Amino acid sequence: MKTIQLALFTIMILKFTTSQGQYQLSSGAGIDVGAGLRGKSWTPGITYHEELGVRGMPWLQAMLGIRAWGYYAGNSELFSQKTDFPRDTLQYNALSSNGIGFVLGVNLKFGRVNFGASTDLGNLAYGSARRAIYRKNTADTTGIGSAYYNKYVSTMPANLNLLPLLLRRHSGQSEIYARIWITKKVGIKLAYIYGRQAYTTKSVENSPVYLDNRQRRFSNVYSIPYVALCFRLFE
Repeated sequence: MKTIQLALFTIMILKFTTSQGQYQLSSGAGIDVGAGLRGKSWTPGITYHEELGVRGMPWLQAMLGIRAWGYYAGNSELFSQKTDFPRDTLQYNALSSNGIGFVLGVNLKFGRVNFGASTDLGNLAYGSARRAIYRKNTADTTGIGSAYYNKYVSTMPANLNLLPLLLRRHSGQSEIYARIWITKKVGIKLAYIYGRQAYTTKSVENSPVYLDNRQRRFSNVYSIPYVALCFRLFE
């Protein structure tokens, strides 16, 4: 997984440090509509993407896009990200959130088959408020969150998220995929989603609630196989 993270981060650096003169006009655009399922978790999504060809390398494309996604799961645990192990946890009966944001990636073309990877640059997420049990994993009972030890605390999805592949307190998704064009306009995408779900603690009056170490954001990662229908808009 670290290898995938490093590869995607390298793509981001190359994208922003390469001069615009290396790119031709937009060489393609499309929409992917699909969903992923694993156990009691599933993630629907729709992505609009445009590819920019690289001069002298017709098989290589940079990709920019907009992705809307959802993540829904049953019993789940989110972990504090400010402390090392043992980490505090929030325990949920269910999770549900939705988001929309900008995507950056790379696409390799080999005939009718494309291989690629993409990651969220930033997104806005929203969803239902959820109550979770705050589990304290040490014997210390003097923290500022002691009033919530082994009790319910109100939370909501973290709204503003940046670079979730690298920043552990932010929600978002990354993927690696193979896109197979069955016709010139219609194809199928087989992907593997690596995502992170983050929630923020709050009171019923929507004011901040700080737990031990003044932490408010708890998160965890998930991975889900994903299938989508692909529609080419132009090339």
